[in-house]
Amino acid sequence: MSFILDALKKSESDRQRQSGPALFEVKVAAPRTRLPLWAIAIAGLLAVNLAIVMWMLWRHPAPRSADTGAQPATAASASAGSDLALAAAGAGQVIG
Repeated sequence: MSFILDALKKSESDRQRQSGPALFEVKVAAPRTRLPLWAIAIAGLLAVNLAIVMWMLWRHPAPRSADTGAQPATAASASAGSDLALAAAGAGQVIG
């Protein structure tokens, strides 16, 4: 009876070897130490984009709020009056 059990165990182990490698036989890849190329490319593009935005901001600074608020009141009322005159002239036109 032990001959039959030994033969069954042997055939089972042979069948498992043919089906695929066991867990301890699988090779594990070494971990990467460098960044992937696509990550380096994206970081470079972001740096170039940031440099262009900074250059544009330094080249064309935003107007100061004190400069725009220093207009005389007569110039503001004159521009408002001309806007009203244009609106009145436009309302009188007939669209055919």
